Amino acid sequence: MNYRILVADDENFNREIVKDALMGEEHDYEILEAGDGLAVINMLEELNPDLLLLDIGMPKMSGLEVLENIREKDVYESLPVIVITAYPEEKYHALELGANDFIAKPIEVADLRLRVKNSLKLKNYSNMLENFNKQLEEKVRERTLELKQALDKSRAAELEVIIKLGKAAEFRDLETGVHIYKMRGYSKLLAEKLGMSKDDVSLIYNASPLHDVGKVGIPDRILLKPARLTDKEFEIIKNHVEIGMEILSGHESFPLLNAAYYIIRDHHENWDGSGYPYGRKGSDIHIYGRICKIADVFDALTTKRVYKEAYSVEKAVSIMQNEMKGAFDPDILSSFVENIKDFVAIKEESENMEEDIPPILKIMSEIER
Repeated sequence: MNYRILVADDENFNREIVKDALMGEEHDYEILEAGDGLAVINMLEELNPDLLLLDIGMPKMSGLEVLENIREKDVYESLPVIVITAYPEEKYHALELGANDFIAKPIEVADLRLRVKNSLKLKNYSNMLENFNKQLEEKVRERTLELKQALDKSRAAELEVIIKLGKAAEFRDLETGVHIYKMRGYSKLLAEKLGMSKDDVSLIYNASPLHDVGKVGIPDRILLKPARLTDKEFEIIKNHVEIGMEILSGHESFPLLNAAYYIIRDHHENWDGSGYPYGRKGSDIHIYGRICKIADVFDALTTKRVYKEAYSVEKAVSIMQNEMKGAFDPDILSSFVENIKDFVAIKEESENMEEDIPPILKIMSEIER
């Protein structure tokens, strides 16, 4: 291997001694020469040597000044520097400034050769390590990109699953399209008002449309009954929660489906433990479920059904605060009431475009990706 060695000394005689000592070695050395400190700086930038043999007492810029200058620059961090001087007391100062080794004048040829050989060996190892690190960083970048692409595909697949399941729900319930449009808008707004993270807001927005997907397993005579349900029929329709959970079983590795699972499981639970299907209570109810419960109930109260007229917003809020005490997380309900105007805006927007709202497949194709 061809190594470049820069010999810096203001005495031509001293440079010749070094050249003669090294040119007799079996190594293929290219010897560069500099007679003052400023020339050293310029040659380093231009020629990029593998080793610097540096005299201390030089004009224009001393060897110590040169050493201090180059050690301030990252590009010369791995450049080995052997200080050569007739003043041993400068040895420690030079080492403090970043010199790698020290040779005293007058120079002993054998000592010089060994120190140069060892310094270049260390430089070679340093170069190998640097190249290895660069290759490793490139591999990490490649793997990171591959992982990101795989993750994007996984997320896209999750969204496709939600779209398909949502479409299945639409086939069973003609009111699902409008309800989902409002449901996801209410849920997203509540999550934002509660100060949840951007990721959480996105998950709730995208997953909330599946809150009632389990209704695909409810008989038509009950699901589509044009009248109020009997107690027995209501017990049957309550099974839609566990049906939905079963549909999304094995969801744990998929964040979006995982969020939908907790929404399905908990959006009929009550804060005081009186809900269904498991009677969960308080903070044991997932935050996504607590949010979607308020969105779901508000829409149900303010929407016309075959067995009831739509309640006014004021009436609906009153029912939620007074007649349904214990059903909702108090903090989330408080945030909902404080921002009721924003929820009304979503409601009015959906009602104005109700006739034009496309089928659920088209609605859900607008899901944030």
